[in-house]
Amino acid sequence: MDIVNRIAELRKGNNLSQEGLAEKVGVARQTISKWELGETSPDLKQAKKLSEIFGVSLDELVCAQVSEAEQAVCGPMDCAPARPEKKKDALKAAAVCFLVILIIASPIFVRLLIKKNRYYDSKQDNIMYASIECTLHGEQYFYEFRFYGDDGQIIEAGGDGYLADITEIEKYGNAYKAINIIDAYVKNNGGTTVIKEAEAVTG
Repeated sequence: MDIVNRIAELRKGNNLSQEGLAEKVGVARQTISKWELGETSPDLKQAKKLSEIFGVSLDELVCAQVSEAEQAVCGPMDCAPARPEKKKDALKAAAVCFLVILIIASPIFVRLLIKKNRYYDSKQDNIMYASIECTLHGEQYFYEFRFYGDDGQIIEAGGDGYLADITEIEKYGNAYKAINIIDAYVKNNGGTTVIKEAEAVTG
């Protein structure tokens, strides 16, 4: 028998009302009610007081499995086993959470899968164009790129050899990176740049 039933049994066996027991323990009547409903449990001091009032040992009040030494270490005592209803509720809540996560995540996974499968089919249809016009030391320079928009891989590039030489464009297979290199170099040397935003082109 757990402490929930034990308190109620001992209180009734001693012809005490909840109010009467509350007065002896020094707590509110609602506290006694919560103990007997299993909503809360008495702490060690209150449990000792109850054992004195009912004339039983602390072990008899709480449960046979718990010793006073264990009670002193663990503090507030609650020997009542987990209620099956609470376990079921927890399992239901976990299932609902999993279902919600699955529903939210599914479209993302689907989009990623579709994007991956379409990448190779659509790559040829996603050719982009971009150019950069520069003014440096009073001279104007121009460079342009055709590349795949998905990954920036350069299909062809060309323009003023001066830009190609000073920025070593041939090292970069990525149009976005090459444009950034040119832009940074020119601006760091007092020049200006105008970048034409990438746009889709056919072929």
